[in-house]
Amino acid sequence: MGFLVFLVIILVIAGFIFINVKISNLKYRAKQQVLRNTGISSSDINAGITGSFEKKHLQNFLAEHPNHTEESIKELLKNYTLQIFNRNSINEFSQAVYEKMQKDSKLEKMQAMEFRRTNINYYGNSKLGAIVVYTDNRDEYNVYLTCSILGERIQLDKYQISKGAVVGF
Repeated sequence: MGFLVFLVIILVIAGFIFINVKISNLKYRAKQQVLRNTGISSSDINAGITGSFEKKHLQNFLAEHPNHTEESIKELLKNYTLQIFNRNSINEFSQAVYEKMQKDSKLEKMQAMEFRRTNINYYGNSKLGAIVVYTDNRDEYNVYLTCSILGERIQLDKYQISKGAVVGF
């Protein structure tokens, strides 16, 4: 009788281990399906994930604003970040951006950063959200931009700078 109880316990534990291994394998295969040939650093993984989500929002934006291209909108958003880093006020910046820019202590550090990529992460209801990524070759820094679309004019309503993923290992 004791032997049967012991055997049942061993079978239950073996069953849990088997199920856990199968679930882990499925998660791994799903991740590989989403990331496809993406490097193993968290920076590369973040780029792969945001790039895959970007397509839908970018297509919607370009369909509604045919005078922009993918390259032109990304270059415009990159230019906005460079203007912020240099504390240059332009007409496309809201008053809130101008005020934050004057007292933001991170801007000096960001001037020395190297541009990495721009991703559109939201478009709808005349609002455009983007992440512009810069790096110091150790860490990535994300500049989150929230813009309003006013006809063909893109006004920057607010921005936020935060530390992102680690570059490399």
